[in-house]
Amino acid sequence: KTTKMQVRALTADTTFAGHTDYVLGLCVGPDSTWAVSVSKDNTVRRWCLRDPDHYAATDVYSSATKGSKHIVRPAATWEGHTAPVKGVGCCAYAPSGATVLSGSADHTCKLWNAEKGDCLATLAGHKKAVTGCCFSADGKLCLSSSKDKTLRLWDVATTNCVGIIEGHATPLTSCTLGSKNGHAACCSTDGKACILDVATKATVTTLVAHTESALCCKFSPDDQLLATCSDDKTTKVWDAKSGAAVATLSGHKFSVNCCAFSPSGLFLVTASDDQTLKIWNTKTWEAVAVCHGHSWPVSTCAFSPCGSFLLSGSYDQTLKLWPLDKQFN
Repeated sequence: KTTKMQVRALTADTTFAGHTDYVLGLCVGPDSTWAVSVSKDNTVRRWCLRDPDHYAATDVYSSATKGSKHIVRPAATWEGHTAPVKGVGCCAYAPSGATVLSGSADHTCKLWNAEKGDCLATLAGHKKAVTGCCFSADGKLCLSSSKDKTLRLWDVATTNCVGIIEGHATPLTSCTLGSKNGHAACCSTDGKACILDVATKATVTTLVAHTESALCCKFSPDDQLLATCSDDKTTKVWDAKSGAAVATLSGHKFSVNCCAFSPSGLFLVTASDDQTLKIWNTKTWEAVAVCHGHSWPVSTCAFSPCGSFLLSGSYDQTLKLWPLDKQFN
């Protein structure tokens, strides 16, 4: 007889307040000390995760910060993206931690000095909003996805576009790069996800993943699995090599906006319009924890590289840090 694991309720101990519109994306630096977020307020903001007292915000109180042990203000705000329809939608830390990439509705990506906040380069070429961006494991390439239905590969050293991947029928919503397998993945508003060979730009597998828009895709740390999540309220997990379905995760009441694997690969987190995050065990595919605390839809999430906390961002204009004990490492 097997007993179903009880779903734990996790509590956020730190709220990061400073954005003036929806938080749309976030990333945690490789040393788990700094994070960067992007927002519909057209800014990129940098946050210190390790010293909440130094950056304490004493004048920010709202339903979104209620119950937090610490309320933290931004360490820096970077401006430079411009768009008729405001919104910086995605961001990624370079593996070295020295630079940050952001993607915007202004059709560009920008490369920033992570410490000083200087804009080092603007990567222009997409014809519509950039919806996803990420670095390769060695930091030499970055990938962007766009509503223009294309993926673009960029050489980080020269900032030149070194490849355009076309052929998608509908706007792309997200992209990701494998750490070891030489593959990329993207998903789109027609509910499909594609796994591609970066070197040849050829499609390896097309997954008819969801019945509504697929919103995010992420490889597991060992590149064996691909997770996709959707407006259809589900997250699906696939064998990245064969394309076979591995699991369907149901439980959120509304759209699932983002998913991310833990550094160990033993857990997967999902963020939803239902204002919650759920953590799933990747061996049993059962939900093992739920995070209540955001007062609006949760748009983005990530585990810290050290594995000791989870970070989330929301339409309530805040980020929240959720400490994790050894069960999740």
